[in-house]
Amino acid sequence: MEENIKLNKEVFAKRPYKKIIDTSFTELGVKSIQEQLDSQPTVQEFFNLYNELFYQINELGPTNSHEYLVKTSGQYIAFEVDNDLIEALQLEIADLRKELLGSQQELANALLPEPAPIDELPSVNIENPEPPANIIAEVINTPAPEAPPPPKASEKDQEMYDAGYQYQEITWEMMSRNLKFIEDNPDAIARMPEKLGKESRDLDDIKKKNISKKAIYMDWKAAIKKRSSGKETKNLYKILATTVNILRKEFVKNKSFGNGVITNANQI
Repeated sequence: MEENIKLNKEVFAKRPYKKIIDTSFTELGVKSIQEQLDSQPTVQEFFNLYNELFYQINELGPTNSHEYLVKTSGQYIAFEVDNDLIEALQLEIADLRKELLGSQQELANALLPEPAPIDELPSVNIENPEPPANIIAEVINTPAPEAPPPPKASEKDQEMYDAGYQYQEITWEMMSRNLKFIEDNPDAIARMPEKLGKESRDLDDIKKKNISKKAIYMDWKAAIKKRSSGKETKNLYKILATTVNILRKEFVKNKSFGNGVITNANQI
C-alpha cells in the first residue's frame, strides 16, 4: 500500500533573514563583559558567605585568615592613626595623674601627723613614647570634656578638717576594727613599732572608763597614755595616727571623712 508523505520547507526571504537569525560570530565558553559583571557576588552575598564560613576560616595566616582580614582592612581605613591617638592620650593621662597625686600628697602631708609615702604610678607600656607631631597637635586642639563638679564638704566637716588633725573625731569602733585588721594581717603586724601584746584589753578599758563612742585625737591620746603602758602604748599611738591619716586623706579626695578603716597594710 502506497502512502504519500508531504515535506514542508520553510524559507526566509533575503531581507528579513538577518532580522530573524543571529548571524554574529561568538566563541563557545566565553562570557561577555556584561555577563561577567552580572555574575560577580554582591557585598551582601559576600557577608552572607563570610558569616556561613566564619568558623572555617583560619585564625592566623598570611592569607585567607582572620588575621589577614584584620590587617588589610585596618590598613585600608588607616586604623593605626586611631591607635597613635590613643597612645598619645594615655601618655598625657599618666602624666596628669602623677602631677595630681603629687599635689594631693603634698597637701595631705602638710596636715597629717605622719607623712605618707607617695605611691609610684605604673608606667604606660608604649613602644614608641614619642607620638607623631600631627597626633600631638590633634590632642592639644581637641577640647577637653567638661569635668564633673568637685565634691563639696559640709560646713561641720570642713571646720573639723581646718582645725587640724589634733581635733579630728575618731570613734571607738574605728580603733577596734583597725586593731583587729592588724592582728589578722602579718604584713600589718610587721609595720607596728612593737610586738603586739594586750592592746585589745587596753582598748576595752578605754571604752569602759574614758571613750564609749567617739572623741577627738587629743582625748584619745590622753586616754591611751592613761590606760596602757610600754609597747601597748606605742602600738595604740600608731593605730591612732594611722586612723587620722586615713580619715584626712579621704577628706582631701572626696570631701568626706569616710569610715577611717584600714584596708591595706601599706596604709600603716
